[in-house]
Amino acid sequence: MLAVAAAVAVALVAVSLSALGHGGDTARATEAERAAAAARLSPERYAQEREEEAEAPAMAADRRKEAAEARAEAARRAAEARAEEAAAQTRRLGEQAGSGLGATRADFEAGNRTAEGTGPVPAGAVFTVIAVNGSGRVIAYAVRVPARPPLDAAQRLARLARAGLPTDAVSVRSTALCEDWRSPTLLRLIGTEYAEATTEAGSRDAQMQAVAGPGC
Repeated sequence: MLAVAAAVAVALVAVSLSALGHGGDTARATEAERAAAAARLSPERYAQEREEEAEAPAMAADRRKEAAEARAEAARRAAEARAEEAAAQTRRLGEQAGSGLGATRADFEAGNRTAEGTGPVPAGAVFTVIAVNGSGRVIAYAVRVPARPPLDAAQRLARLARAGLPTDAVSVRSTALCEDWRSPTLLRLIGTEYAEATTEAGSRDAQMQAVAGPGC
């Protein structure tokens, strides 16, 4: 029995040594394959591959930089497009406002007579700015109508509405000396959608102003 056990032990040791020898042979084979692969490449090609490997991180950084610059350029163009659209919308609103309530002072004064004429016959209605908001848009003004014979109150109020409100304005309340109007365009222009025209009996004057709500 002892002889058999000893023989088995010797056999196991031999197998282990053989396996270790094969592992070393495998590692050496792998190294040899790599050397052979390198040998198959021309010196120029081998140097090129090593150079490309060295440049890869820098090239990746360049691509990231280019992508970031492209995103920044796209964002800039989008911002310019939004600004142009906002400016176009403002111009469209200004065209709707004309030279009345909600117009800039410059447009108001350019589109209306702001001084009475001289001579025996008045030349027409005279418009005067009473107030502008922080954006420079007219929110209140007066009109003097030196007509002969004088216009009555209803005619003066009608003159205000025709000349001084956007085309989408609709009358929501009226009395003999007062009329309230509602206009979505005014809301976009000056922040309130209501306007009120008032006059007094026997007067040549009438006023138009932006209001928070109907008050006639």
